[in-house]
Amino acid sequence: MFCENNSYQKKISIKKIVSLVVGFATVVAIDRIDFSMHSDLSLFILYFIPIIAVTLYAGKWAGLILSILSVLLFSFNHFPHYPISSPQSWNLISDIILLFALFFILTRYLKERELQKQDILTKIGNRKRFVELINFEINRSTRYRHPFTIVYIEIDNFKNVNQVLGHLGADSLLIAVANTIQKNIRNSDSVTRTGDHEFAILFPETNNEVFVQIINKIKSLLLELDVVKSNAWDVSFSIGCVTFLKAPATIDEMINKVNSVIDSIQSSGKNSICFETVE
Repeated sequence: MFCENNSYQKKISIKKIVSLVVGFATVVAIDRIDFSMHSDLSLFILYFIPIIAVTLYAGKWAGLILSILSVLLFSFNHFPHYPISSPQSWNLISDIILLFALFFILTRYLKERELQKQDILTKIGNRKRFVELINFEINRSTRYRHPFTIVYIEIDNFKNVNQVLGHLGADSLLIAVANTIQKNIRNSDSVTRTGDHEFAILFPETNNEVFVQIINKIKSLLLELDVVKSNAWDVSFSIGCVTFLKAPATIDEMINKVNSVIDSIQSSGKNSICFETVE
């Protein structure tokens, strides 16, 4: 599982609740119209619209709740009017089955969409997730004038590991690095794999005084990884840290700044930590 920062999760949770409430209100409105028609014509197909919208936007649990509520309302208004063995009742049952089939198709789609934002090897977020989180943080920093920090961690001499030990050795190193970072950051922070041997950490609402100890600890732990020590790999880590007191205009501006810090470390001998602050 990849982690997301608490601010991101909180905002998404509020939007999910709002969308569920709006979806339920829409279902109730459809139900009232359907009930007032007093005819064999069913508006059941219209229930699909809010269920699809809520499931895609708020997730499978919100969609499931709304699906159950829709079925309860629909059943309460229609089943009492027909014998259970009547064709109308069987049609209603078919409609309900169709609704839940649609729900499970939507949840499958949502799972596939989330997997597109996850790095298959390390199980943390990938570059697509990184861009999503950074865009959110830039917008939030612009609005509330909060600082945030981006940390890039690049594995030095990674190509040598790949060439000498092959993909299995390189993969074991990447997994160990990802696990170490994820276990030693706060719940409010996020780690993603942004390149072949590059990782990024987002520290929201954080200046360099707060995260310096975390980064120093992570670097020490990375250098002492069992997979590195036991195989005597010539591996080190270049870490570039940039605190933005003011939100950059674009994500490209932010990435270029952090990359320039990493490049300066690489050109000066690698295996070091560089801290910069952008006002």
